[in-house]
Amino acid sequence: MRYVPALLLGGFQLIMACSSTLKVAQTPTQPKVDESIVEKQVVLPEPVAVLSEKKDTVPPPVFKIDTILSVYYGPCYGKCPVYSISITNDGLVYWYGYKNTTRPGSYLTKLTIPQKEQLEAWLADPSLLGLAANYPEMANYIADFPVRQYRLRHFNQTKLIEINHSPPNMLAQLESNLQSWLSKVDWRLIDNK
Repeated sequence: MRYVPALLLGGFQLIMACSSTLKVAQTPTQPKVDESIVEKQVVLPEPVAVLSEKKDTVPPPVFKIDTILSVYYGPCYGKCPVYSISITNDGLVYWYGYKNTTRPGSYLTKLTIPQKEQLEAWLADPSLLGLAANYPEMANYIADFPVRQYRLRHFNQTKLIEINHSPPNMLAQLESNLQSWLSKVDWRLIDNK
């Protein structure tokens, strides 16, 4: 171990000596070149603009698909329908029916542009962040009632709200709109497992 620094220094000196010898060997006098053999400078043609039929040459912006709203309707002691709905920012609606529903399994549909815009406007309301996490307060829950869980995407924040009964007017109106919209659409079966 004590010889390692001496070996490294000796190796470095050897490399330096070889490289200086190599430089000397590489710089001989230039041979005389026959000028008749030397090629003339090649001139490249000017680039040609190719006009496309497409007028829009700007690439489309990157669009990230993200869930903006999901609702889970939980079970009760009776025959309550148990299902979940997820809506993405491009208007696609995913349905999964667990039990007691007319649509068991996975289904897909799409909101109309006005419906999507109305939902986005609703989600942009800053008062969403002021909503409580539970309705009503935990002490007033009714065990027989199904629980609905809302996961809302408000810009870069996610809000989770659990409703047993007596939702605030804002959520009651959203639920009414969703039920109305989704009762009139054509659902496409993805998987009925």
